[in-house]
Amino acid sequence: MHFGKNLQALREDRHLSLEELAQRAGLAKSHVRYLEHGEHAPGPATLRRLADALGIDQQELRDN
Repeated sequence: MHFGKNLQALREDRHLSLEELAQRAGLAKSHVRYLEHGEHAPGPATLRRLADALGIDQQELRDN
C-alpha cells in the first residue's frame, strides 16, 4: 500500500482527525495532509513522530 494511503487508514482506524494526528506528532496539519496525498515522503524523524503518535512501530507504518 502507498505510504500516504496507509497513513490515512491508520489515522482513520484510530478515529483521529488530521489536526489531532498533527498535534500528537508535533507536525503541521498541512504536512500530514501532504504526506497522506503522496506529495511528500517522510524523513526518518517524521516517520518516528507519526509512528509514536499512532502508537505503532515505524515498520508497520512503512509496510502496510
